[in-house]
This record gives sequence, structure tokens and C-alpha cells, in this order.
Amino acid sequence: MYDALGYALSELKNSNNSKNIIIVTDGDPDNRPGTMNFAKDIQSQGIKIYSIAVGRYLDKDYLVEMVGKKRVFFIKNMNELANTFIKVKEEIQ
Repeated sequence: MYDALGYALSELKNSNNSKNIIIVTDGDPDNRPGTMNFAKDIQSQGIKIYSIAVGRYLDKDYLVEMVGKKRVFFIKNMNELANTFIKVKEEIQ
């Protein structure tokens, strides 16, 4: 997740549009403290991060702390992904 955030941030650096990152995750980053700190740093730059967490055994508290309760979407499997992207899009607008 840390590397994905870094890639997304680099892609947004030169954008003049609204800056949002959407992460699809299993909710278990390799570097938990580093990912949390990086996400907080990104958000302090005015970039919103949305998390779509897939699975039944997720660390919900970690994800809510990382991006905020209103920006975490929990789904049980990938079949729910398309509809969840629509919900995230509505939240961004």
C-alpha cells in the first residue's frame, strides 16, 4: 500500500484538478506504521484518500484511522467493486 500511495502521489503532483487517491486493498499493508504516516502526510497536502477494502478479515480500525470513517468502503468480494466505485465517485463529487 505504501508503494501504491507513492505512485499515486507522483502522478498527482502536476495535476491542477481535484486530487484524490482510491486504493483497493486487503487492508493489511506490509509496512503498517510507514503507510499510516505516509497517508497522513499525503492528506495534509490536501489530497483525499479513499480506501476500498476487500475481504472479511480486515483491520477496520486501522483503515478508518488512516483515511477517516467516511472514506473507507468495505466489500466482501470483488463482485461488489464496480458498485463501490460508483459510491466513491459520488462521495468525491
